[in-house]
Amino acid sequence: MEELVQKLASIDELETWKQYCQGYNSQEKKAAFERAQSLWIARKVSENTLYLHPEVISDLQKQNWLPNDLQKRMIWASACWLLVRVAIVDNVSSLSKLAYLRNMVEIGGKMSTNVKNLRS
Repeated sequence: MEELVQKLASIDELETWKQYCQGYNSQEKKAAFERAQSLWIARKVSENTLYLHPEVISDLQKQNWLPNDLQKRMIWASACWLLVRVAIVDNVSSLSKLAYLRNMVEIGGKMSTNVKNLRS
C-alpha cells in the first residue's frame, strides 16, 4: 500500500490516479488517495508549483497538509490554472482540455478524496 501512496503522490495528473489502483478494493483506494493527497500537496508546495497564498501554505503545513474544503478549492484553482498555462504555452486549444477544466471547477474542490468519482 505504501508503494501505491508514494506512486500517486509523485503523479501530477490527479485525474489519472485511478489507473494506478487496479487490484485494490474501495477502502484501500480511499486510504491511498487520502494519504497521497497530503504528500502531493507538500511536494507541490516544496517545488513552488502550487500557487497559494503564503498564509494558506502555512495553515496547510500546520494541518499536516490535510486541506479543508476551502483549501481544496484553492488547490484545484491553482492546478487548473497550471493546465491553462501549459495549454497556452504549448499553443493547444483543445476543446477536451477546456471541458476537462470546466469539469474540475464543477467538482468544487473535492480533490482526489472523492473516491466515488475516481473509482471505475
